Amino acid sequence: MTRDVEPNFKEFGSPKAKHRKPIPHKSARQLAVDAVLTESHRVVKRRSRGRCEMPEPHAHGCNGWAVDHHHIIPRSMGGGHQAFNLAHLSRECHDFAEANSEEAICRLRPLRARWMADASNIPPDAGILAPKARQALAYVIESTPPITVRDVAMFVGCAVSTAYAHLKDLRTLGLVDWVDGKQGTITATVRAVEFDG
Repeated sequence: MTRDVEPNFKEFGSPKAKHRKPIPHKSARQLAVDAVLTESHRVVKRRSRGRCEMPEPHAHGCNGWAVDHHHIIPRSMGGGHQAFNLAHLSRECHDFAEANSEEAICRLRPLRARWMADASNIPPDAGILAPKARQALAYVIESTPPITVRDVAMFVGCAVSTAYAHLKDLRTLGLVDWVDGKQGTITATVRAVEFDG
């Protein structure tokens, strides 16, 4: 004689219970990236004060109010989530930057170098340097060769002789180097630190 046994639904779960989607678990790496992005977005919003940071001319229809964060050097090209690599743009300027990435990089890269210098992403030895020397170092790190003293002077906004004096200070600290007597040989011997100050 066989006896029908009712299954214990408490033990196996109710067959009538709705299927729930599993809660996605973020990896430790993703949680760290989210934390960096949150902090970077806070720094960028404070820096921009809600205004679009795209250099003039703005995209057609730009109202000047920043709503989107844009990676200046795209992630696919090795750009990070640091605040100096993020620009706070209006929706129209962000759409323009996404559609014309090379032009956007060219227009935003000088700002990125300034933000890098201002965000204390320069090695600790550079802490004793004047602000313009820090900007010069950020420019040398960010720019592609050939780099001349005149280029550095134009970026920093000083005389060529002053730019040369800043570069000599940087060379003394071992942060930049060049071949004596040859133009366009200035190179950085260090890279920017990958955190925001």
